[in-house]
Amino acid sequence: MIRPLKKSPRQLEWKALVKREERFITAARHQKEPLLNRKLERFVPEKLEETLNLAFYKAFELIFNRGTSIIEKTYRKEDMENTYKINAYAAGLKESRKTMKAFSREAGKNKVRNLAAAGAGGIGLGALGIGLPDIPLFTGMILKCIYETAISYGFSYDTAEEQCYILKLISTALSRGDAAESGNRSLDAMG
Repeated sequence: MIRPLKKSPRQLEWKALVKREERFITAARHQKEPLLNRKLERFVPEKLEETLNLAFYKAFELIFNRGTSIIEKTYRKEDMENTYKINAYAAGLKESRKTMKAFSREAGKNKVRNLAAAGAGGIGLGALGIGLPDIPLFTGMILKCIYETAISYGFSYDTAEEQCYILKLISTALSRGDAAESGNRSLDAMG
């Protein structure tokens, strides 16, 4: 009897990541615009929508051009890079599921804290009636989370190509239907 070849821990971890990605894209493909959004959409003046789109454009432009160094002051970049190097060294010495999962574990560590901080900031500024300054703050929190994840896997995020990838990643994550699937294919091609 021929036994199937045993998969390496790296292959098993990759397979698990691909499976999670496929579940996310499948869910996004079948997801419809929330009912509340569809009902409110007709009440939002076109001028306001343009103003919000411009505010997000300016927020990303500002952060990519001058804000990355400010975001980096909110976490210990050097410590995170050292942790990545330690995890990579451990995986190089003995490749096991534990050493492969160390990267994902490190990336997920700050997810809850960042989500809570973004929510609290948005609610706080919203309660005070301060809307537009909330957009750069929210954008900064999203990018902080992406930057921390990139460091955890050993990627940089400061070149123009990587910034384009980040923008496409955010766009795809917010897409529904066929746009989510085509966005994912585009991301795979960019990667």
